[in-house]
This record gives sequence, C-alpha cells and structure tokens, in this order.
Amino acid sequence: ILCIYIWKYLCYNIGTYKDILEEIIMKTKKALAVILAVVMLVMPLAVSSFAANTILTSPEKTSYNDSEHFNPQGLSILVGTDLVVYSPTDAKFRFDPALDELLTVDTTEIAVYYNNEFIGKVPVTVDHILGELVAINNGHGHYCLGCGVLHDFEAHTVTNWVPNDDGGLIVQQTQTGTCEVCGAKVTESIPNSEGFLNAFGNMTELEGTIVFVFYSVVVSLVQMLVGIS
Repeated sequence: ILCIYIWKYLCYNIGTYKDILEEIIMKTKKALAVILAVVMLVMPLAVSSFAANTILTSPEKTSYNDSEHFNPQGLSILVGTDLVVYSPTDAKFRFDPALDELLTVDTTEIAVYYNNEFIGKVPVTVDHILGELVAINNGHGHYCLGCGVLHDFEAHTVTNWVPNDDGGLIVQQTQTGTCEVCGAKVTESIPNSEGFLNAFGNMTELEGTIVFVFYSVVVSLVQMLVGIS
C-alpha cells in the first residue's frame, strides 16, 4: 500500500513539474521573440547613427602655390554608409574655398560638403611662387606671380663706381656703379663735387667748410630770387 501511495505521489508531481517546465519554455520563447523584434527595429537606426560622414582618402594633390585652384581628384568620402568618389560631374560636391577661387598662402584647409552636408576638411599647403629678381628703385627683390607681393627686398650692393662726365660750376658731378646682385645701374651725386669748389684747390678743412657754407647761402639766395621772380 505504501508503495502505491509513493507511486501516485511521484506521478502527480512529475506531471506538475512538466506543466511548469512547459510554461517556462513558452514564456522564454515569447520573451526571445520580443527581444529579437526590438533588435531588428533598433539595429538600422543604431548603425546609421554611428556611421559618420568622413573623408576616407585625401586628394592626390595637397601642395599648391597661390596662383592655383584646389584639385579634388582622388578624393573619396563616406556619406553615412555609402562610399562616394569625387567626380567632376557630381554636382552634389561643394568646396570652400570653391574650385574657381585662387588659393592664398593663408589657406590651410579645404572644407568638403556633399549634398549640403559637411563631410570634413582636407589639409593643404599654399606657398608663394616667386618671379625673377628685379631692380626696384634703390634695391631689388622678387614679386610673387600669384598675389603680386614683393619678397626678399634688399638694397643694392654697388661697387666699381665710375665718375660721369657731367657736373658744372655749381652742379654736382655724378657717378655710376653696378649692383653685384641684380646688375642694375645706380647713379648718384658725388658730394662736394661742384666745379667752383675744386677751383680753389689745396684748401684746409676749415677753409673748405667756410667756402661750402658761403656757397650754400649763395645758392639759397639765388633760388629765392628765382622763386620770387
């Protein structure tokens, strides 16, 4: 009799445990189905939010002079999850500075836009392109062929002064020399070279100073009289 009761008890509980286990399995399946549906719904949104616009490869040319325009050839970008390679026929590309603007030495980067969305910046270097050395008044230097600014200006280095056959009684004689750097001819007056000063010959320094002061006064008076007349 005891065995019969034990057998009935075991059979009853086994059935109960089986029902409980089946219910747990069913609820687990439902929960997994809900989780899977949420993942399938959220995953595309998560991927698109983490897929940032960016520059994948820079253009082939990044060094310029200030008489050139930016050349985007070789540029590739990532727009969301799409790879886009630059093409001159793709009107969705836009750059700042624009492609029709001359670059300047102040330009250090080019902003890239696609379909009016900012993608990134391309670092560039822009240098002056200098022309030949030219003489400018009392010196010489190089003009930039792009912006026209004068660079490396220096005063002439003149040697081999040669007196010219000019001057007069009250007019200073001139001399001409050649710049060793640019080859320009430079002409200047020779101080105290007026003819009447040389006519006195062998004067002391004090005598020469007195004569020169007197000469200066006379010249000033003559200039005043000419101006009044």
